[in-house]
Amino acid sequence: EECQHGSDRELHARSSLKAVAPESLPLSNIGEPRWRNGGGRAAREVVGLRARRVESSGGLPAPPGTLFPKDREVASPDGTPIRYTVRGRGAPTVVLCAGFACPDNHWRYLLPSLERHVRVVVWNYRGMGASGLPRAPGFRAMRLRREDFRLDRYAEDLEAVLDAEGIRRTVLLGHSMGTQVALEGYRRMPGRVAGLALVAGPCASPFHTMYGSDLGDRLFPLVRHGVPLVPPALLRLWGPLWRGPLPYPVAALLGSMGERADPEDMDGYFQHMARLDPLVLVKVAEGMHRHSAADVLPEVRVPAL
Repeated sequence: EECQHGSDRELHARSSLKAVAPESLPLSNIGEPRWRNGGGRAAREVVGLRARRVESSGGLPAPPGTLFPKDREVASPDGTPIRYTVRGRGAPTVVLCAGFACPDNHWRYLLPSLERHVRVVVWNYRGMGASGLPRAPGFRAMRLRREDFRLDRYAEDLEAVLDAEGIRRTVLLGHSMGTQVALEGYRRMPGRVAGLALVAGPCASPFHTMYGSDLGDRLFPLVRHGVPLVPPALLRLWGPLWRGPLPYPVAALLGSMGERADPEDMDGYFQHMARLDPLVLVKVAEGMHRHSAADVLPEVRVPAL
């Protein structure tokens, strides 16, 4: 089915605030808690936009795995600081929705190409990359709930970013879990989505059909109940495990990456996984697993790829 739509004008945010933001480390690293609720460094609200542009003359190194500095921040309705950046010019605006626990390394080759033609928004999900969490995780992440990572919360975060930038119409490009985020964004804001590009992802939990099997469905309950029982001393092995030599060959063996995948391109993802708290990650995975946008598919009325 061919659909034709005209170019949509976008209302740009009227702000003279200089956006030069340090990257924060939002998660509670094992043995090295460094959680921050963003916005503390001379953050100022943009009138009428629920946005905070962060300014700092200093600057922290970008979190591992983050390729593109996130120089803008917006507070989600529940207060979660969401970091993002805007690249390129031209309509339509394309918003990149990453996969599960992905910062932005998967956009390494796509973003430079896209930004030569259109405006592109690259954002980090709550708890990922440079974005923060709804609240400090506390001891063994007990202050965080699985409800904090429902996919409709991601759609709220996305809407906050669009509001902050005055974007009235956008194309959502989702990869892996990002297809769920994009579809949930369409459910929440059908009038603001001009098109959907859904890449290598399902409309519901990937555990249902991952690698052509329901094994993930059966194993995830064991993971969800088992990880919180792991002693802290063993959880500290999480980081070194991801920084070691095993992740790439194991991922290749499982089929998560193709034969032509460059190990260097995946290094950022592995480094990012190494700094995540597995106790938080299980809650993120549960939010993904409990989601389904199957009911949205028949309602899609925009061009979709």
